[in-house]
Amino acid sequence: MTTYNICQSLSAKTSIQFVDFSTQQAPQKIVFIDSNVEDYQTLANGVLPGYKVVILDRDRDGIHQITNIIQKVGQVSSIHIVSHGTPGCLQLGNSELNIKNINNYATELETWPVANILVYGCRVAAGDAGTEYLEKLHQITGANIAASAQATGSSAMGGNWQLEVTKGEIEVSLAFSDDIQKQWEHILDPFEDQPFIFQVIDGQLAVFTANTLTYRNIGEPVEGGYNAAGFNRQDNFIYGILGGSTNSSGRVIRIHSNGTAEDVLINGATINVVGTGDVNLNSGDVDDDNNLWVRTGNRQLTRINLLTGEQVAFALEGDSLQTVSDIIYNDTEDKFYGAGPNGNVYTIDVNEGTISQEQVDELETGRQFGAAWTDASNNLIVSRNNPNEGQNSELYQINDYTTTNPSAEEFTDQAEATTRNDGMSNPE
Repeated sequence: MTTYNICQSLSAKTSIQFVDFSTQQAPQKIVFIDSNVEDYQTLANGVLPGYKVVILDRDRDGIHQITNIIQKVGQVSSIHIVSHGTPGCLQLGNSELNIKNINNYATELETWPVANILVYGCRVAAGDAGTEYLEKLHQITGANIAASAQATGSSAMGGNWQLEVTKGEIEVSLAFSDDIQKQWEHILDPFEDQPFIFQVIDGQLAVFTANTLTYRNIGEPVEGGYNAAGFNRQDNFIYGILGGSTNSSGRVIRIHSNGTAEDVLINGATINVVGTGDVNLNSGDVDDDNNLWVRTGNRQLTRINLLTGEQVAFALEGDSLQTVSDIIYNDTEDKFYGAGPNGNVYTIDVNEGTISQEQVDELETGRQFGAAWTDASNNLIVSRNNPNEGQNSELYQINDYTTTNPSAEEFTDQAEATTRNDGMSNPE
């Protein structure tokens, strides 16, 4: 691997690695690694000799960055693109190259004079969307394409390094050493950008299907369980607190679309969150700016930046959140909401530093609501805890929950009974 210069991104303060191609004559082999990928520095250091490495800035259009580098080089035999992926989609910098917008980038892609493009991103080639995506990329660039319909990365997390789906005759091998393929402990597998409702029960993640009132388990339970979780729409991963259901301290973890979990590491260190008193870290959500918010006190929320690990505690005035077992973030109101066993909906305004509550007509009282979601219509849905095995729980939809006159209607009384659960959703 060549030596590279290190520059600094003024917007994100993220190290970006650029290669000096000015003296290169022979066709080059370039590895582009998206800086949104976990521990991308280790991947960069594990590239085989003879390859050039470029780290894509997470705050700029990744396709534009690749095009600019290729234009500077002139002669490129192959490019290897490492990023998070879903069927028919690659996440590159602050943009996506997907089945819907690939034609918008056609003018740029046609300027890529490369013979081979290897795509390292989970399930990019999966299903009809993946098949169409690879065919379009092949047609537009004229390059041979290799990608995977499976999870890419660590075998311990259900991945592999096989790019088994091809278009054309691939003439090059993988760019990473065998050691790095074994040592890199991550996968490139976010959730699909679909309006899913998720619930984790005793560490088992599941998708809840509202029209059939059924659960579909995802992977195996995470040992120790997790709570205070939310879906991050910036990168399509779920984040939460390991052990948060029953502990006042825990580590921030990232949950992949196959149900596996890993610590979020900042410069190799975990993000450890500690609550005040005996408050369990079982109530939280992710906002629209890469922050996980966790209730760390009866009148306190802590904001945890998922990119830097920075933690900021916000003291609040008003009603206690002691019995509010889950909260959701409403991006329109820029506030948090949750339900209590007293049948009230709680409004948390961090900007004003206040907590208030309103009684909800027809919302059952007496037990806590351990999971909360918003759906595509921005309705608030809450799951009522039930500690009795063999019995079911109820789900309620709370209408007009941002107003002074909220009301509830029972969604179903056939939900799974639990007390150690959490809800998260991708409503868009």
